[in-house]
Parts: sequence; C-alpha cells; structure tokens
Amino acid sequence: MNSDKIAIVIGGNGFIGSEVVSALKKNSISCVSVSRKDCNLLAFDEVKQYFLQYKTQNLDIIFTASIVRRKNDSESALENNILMIRNFIKATYSHQINSFIFLSSIDVYHNNNLSLNESTKLLPNKPYAASKLSSEIILKKAFKDKLIILRLPGVYGKNDKNGSIIGKFTELIKNNTDLKLINKGLQYRDYLYVEDIPKVILSLLESTFSGTFNLSTGRSLRLVEIVKIISNALGKTPSISESVEDLSQVNIKISNKKFIDTFPNFSFTSMESGIKKYINELS
Repeated sequence: MNSDKIAIVIGGNGFIGSEVVSALKKNSISCVSVSRKDCNLLAFDEVKQYFLQYKTQNLDIIFTASIVRRKNDSESALENNILMIRNFIKATYSHQINSFIFLSSIDVYHNNNLSLNESTKLLPNKPYAASKLSSEIILKKAFKDKLIILRLPGVYGKNDKNGSIIGKFTELIKNNTDLKLINKGLQYRDYLYVEDIPKVILSLLESTFSGTFNLSTGRSLRLVEIVKIISNALGKTPSISESVEDLSQVNIKISNKKFIDTFPNFSFTSMESGIKKYINELS
C-alpha cells in the first residue's frame, strides 16, 4: 500500500462508527472500517498482524469500539475495554499516526448537578465509566499532543435499535405502553443526535487541535419535556404511569463551550430538531 493519508475507524460497523464511516466516504476521505470480524482487538497477535498492512501510511485513528454500558457494565467489560486500547497501542507503536480520536463518556465526571465542563472533577462510579477514564490516561501517555478525547452523553439516531433513552421512549409511546417517569420526569438530560458526531470528527480532521472536548447540545431539557417532543412528533398522547421517586437521579447539564469556542461555526442539533428528524427517519 502507498503512504497516502487514511482514516481508520475502529468499530466502524457499530451504531456511531457506521455514521462516521458514511460521512468520511461522502466527503471523499480515504477510510477503512474495522469491525470485530476484521480484527479481534482482544487478541494482541491478531491486532498486530492486521495493522501491519498500514505501517507505511499516515493514519488518523478514530476509535469508536467499546463494550457499552447498556450491554455489560461489569469488571470483565472494564478489563476488556482497556485491553483493546493496550493491544492497539502495543501493535502500532512504530506506525505513522497523525491523530487519534477517542470516543469517551461524560460518565467519567463527578456529577454535582452543575454544568459539566472539561475541568469538572473526574470520579467514575461504574466499571464502564472507569474503563473510559483509564483508557484516556493510557492514550495520553501514548499519543500526547496527537490525542483528541470526545466525551459524549447518551446518543440517539435512526440505527440505535431503541437502545437510547429517546429510542426507548419513542417505542413505548408508539405502542401505547405505559411510560414510567422517575421523579415525575423533572430531571434534566442532554442527548446528542448521532449525525453530529461525524460532523465534529470532520472538523477535527481538518484542524491541528488536540485535547479533550465535551459534545452536547448545550441545552438540557427535562425528561417530561423530551417525552412531549416525542409524543407531538408521533401525534400520540403518551400513557404515563405513576412516578417513582429516586434521590440518586441527578440532573445532567453539559457545557459544550470549549468546542464551540474552538469551532465557532459549528452548530449542534437541538433535541427538538433531532428527535423530529429521528422519528421521521423511523417512518
């Protein structure tokens, strides 16, 4: 293979990764999608052998692969998420890596009910969150000023298979199933429309910036407001059952100021617009 620049999307068959691959191709960026079928990141020898073919190329790595929280939030998942990162670093230590974009999570923060920014205290309290923070630390040592960390909230979009909160709410309302809102749905949430992520990555690939950025709409809504947007888009009245009180539920408000200050022409999709588009796409 020649030494032209190429973007490698690790986890390119996943919900977010597939959106990134599609956007890169639409923008005529040479890219490769790497799935588990192509390369098992948990097997070092397999990782080393697979990436030998790219040793002479200038690489932009976009790492979206992860055992996600909703599938397995356990100590073994934590260890495997970290092992994937370690295997990649060890297998490609002599490769020409121009940039490394890592998808992390806002779960790494200590949520004190205030707006989360990149300086908020880090205090992951679950294995998935701990795996993300541990991976961030390992990657910082390996890639330093080549590393871009994107901390994401919940993400929704047409291929989320109802795995997102918005997807679950939409399915329940469509099927006239009772919707149980904890604390009357008064807690604030900020969810990211999946199509914004590849737009962010395209902006980063065209820049020389590194560092850590929160991605969010920057405008949290109460869960009950989100339910109303979904029900209006569906033209249905939701069936909401008696609320359950849970004092452990906190607000999620996320500042995207650092990213917007860095890329002032960028605009995140509001939840009002994103949810309407999402439901139209499902139809």
